[in-house]
Amino acid sequence: MNRVRIFLGVAIAVLVLVSLVPASASAAGQQYPYYIAFKPGAFFPQGDIDDLDTGFQGELAFGRQFNENFAFEMSVGWMNLDKTERGSLEINGTTYSGRASIDLDIIPVVINFKPMLPIGNCIELYGIAGLGAYFVNAEVSVRETVENVSYRAKDDDSDTVFGFTAGLGIHFNISPRMFIGAEGKYLFTTEAKLWGVKTNLDGIYTSGVIGIRF
Repeated sequence: MNRVRIFLGVAIAVLVLVSLVPASASAAGQQYPYYIAFKPGAFFPQGDIDDLDTGFQGELAFGRQFNENFAFEMSVGWMNLDKTERGSLEINGTTYSGRASIDLDIIPVVINFKPMLPIGNCIELYGIAGLGAYFVNAEVSVRETVENVSYRAKDDDSDTVFGFTAGLGIHFNISPRMFIGAEGKYLFTTEAKLWGVKTNLDGIYTSGVIGIRF
């Protein structure tokens, strides 16, 4: 939790400072104010889901840069997390083996606010803060084998929660219309209710960024 607090403290401080510091004009952002960005990366589960493996996450964002210091974007994404456990034992000469797995899919729909600090025409540092809805679907499957006879069971549940993200990023304008970069964010959510158990979906995003301005 201490690392989370430090990360959030730094992110909030940068959000405030970047929005207040006067900056030179970003020629790319002024000439082509709209952009589409693809953000592939990884999601590191924290909080109630920290036992799950690190998963893939990706976002597609549509944004508008209003001036050199501020942009607004809407994004939709997909995250997939899973975990599989295997085990076996022998009782009275009979071998029992089994496998249990959980697969968690999350679809976020988020509004992001981006205070920005251009450095010349090539680099843009930014903070990012977002509010959104997170559509969750979880599936649990169990397979048990007894004397080479297999039994399977499967169940799923879903819920919708709301979340807040805060983070930092950087863009490199490799041409007036194209940029690449990197982004890191921390996600806090309300608790999803899955099979009657309340679970938050907190975690850390890390993403590459590939964008086109128009």
